[in-house]
Amino acid sequence: MLEGKLTIKSQLILAVAVPCLALLLVGAASLRSMGAIERQATELYENTATPMRAMAEVVSRIPRMRVGLDMMLLQETSLKDEKGVLTRVKETREEDIPEMRQAMQLAVNAQVDPAARQNAQQLFEQFEAMEKSELQPMLAAMEQGDMESARRIYKERYAVTYGTMRKSANTQLDELMKLAQQRHAISQQSFARGESQMLAIIGGALVICLLVSFLVLRGLRNRVSFLQQYIGYAAEHLALDSRAQLKGNDELAEITVSFNHFVSKIHSAIEQVARNSHQLAATADEVAAKAQLTQHNCTAQR
Repeated sequence: MLEGKLTIKSQLILAVAVPCLALLLVGAASLRSMGAIERQATELYENTATPMRAMAEVVSRIPRMRVGLDMMLLQETSLKDEKGVLTRVKETREEDIPEMRQAMQLAVNAQVDPAARQNAQQLFEQFEAMEKSELQPMLAAMEQGDMESARRIYKERYAVTYGTMRKSANTQLDELMKLAQQRHAISQQSFARGESQMLAIIGGALVICLLVSFLVLRGLRNRVSFLQQYIGYAAEHLALDSRAQLKGNDELAEITVSFNHFVSKIHSAIEQVARNSHQLAATADEVAAKAQLTQHNCTAQR
């Protein structure tokens, strides 16, 4: 297919350029695959690390706040400690509730996925409603010493809201785990696609390189073999009148044309020498005849 259509220089350049192009394609595919993996790893981190850490903080603070309230309600029992109710009520208002609100807000802000952000916002709003309608009235009753009202609010309203909030927070944490698993699965699929593309490119490049190399070598071998056989035949049989026919535009075709021209020149020179030899022999015969005629005339005159 490439025999004679390209020069040897062009064929050699092609044989070198194809593997280089294959390397460039493999490199480009590798960079693309690595970029996709890096991007998905970033998305995996952004959608799991900080959001899960923030939501885990919320999940841990919900039961911790209930434990504080339980200790307040147990101050009238044998479990009473030095802090007492009023100190714990103050700590809850000044520390626990603000820290819980801050953790809730961080959990909302940390979410990247829109659905997860919406769920975190709903949990935050649920906490705000619980604080106004349940926590503050219960703390006010404790401050006034009305532990019976505080127990009633705790039992009838706070315990129900606590269970709902804890279940909702755990559900959101589970959803973040599922989202992380999905991102990880997407990353694995991307890696598998990138690996398949690279293997396909490498395999295709190897096939093309081998095919181009085979065509170039076969073309050169056939043309060199033909030229070698012709020169050997011409040298062995002194076939100066034969001419090699090697079509193409490469250097071997030019060498064939030059060799044919060389053989033609030698053939012409030999033919010229032969013609000159024939003329010289004819001239010699004529001189010999004249010499004999002269000798014969000289003898007759005597």
